[in-house]
Amino acid sequence: MKPRFSLKLLMIGVTTMALVCFWRTRPAANAKQFAAMIEAGDFAGADQLLQEIQQPPRTNAVHAQVPQTFVEWHEKLPWLTATVDVDQQSLGNWIAGRCTGVIKVNVDGSQGAASLTATGGGVTIGPFRVVAVDLRSTTTVAR
Repeated sequence: MKPRFSLKLLMIGVTTMALVCFWRTRPAANAKQFAAMIEAGDFAGADQLLQEIQQPPRTNAVHAQVPQTFVEWHEKLPWLTATVDVDQQSLGNWIAGRCTGVIKVNVDGSQGAASLTATGGGVTIGPFRVVAVDLRSTTTVAR
């Protein structure tokens, strides 16, 4: 029996492959869009893509005051600046459906950084860690 060629089956296969490729490249697009919004100062737009900012356990009153969105960060600390470095999506990350990077925050001379993981559904930011503290800063910030 000779195999038969079906345009319907070909169309289903091509459509399925296109959807898989789109879903796997979407994390890189989300990460780049998030980086552009942060650097442009569009914190409300960045919060739309944000799934979660992971924080350490809230053990005291200072931890309870840590903002949960970039809009809150900007309202409490208007001098906050942030940059996002998005890594090139590796084959392993493409297969896993994620894109990684680092977000760096500068608050009046003190610097912090956190890991960034983008998926098809949005962006997750790992816990921030302090990289450098400017002791000459004139602004008091609860840490």
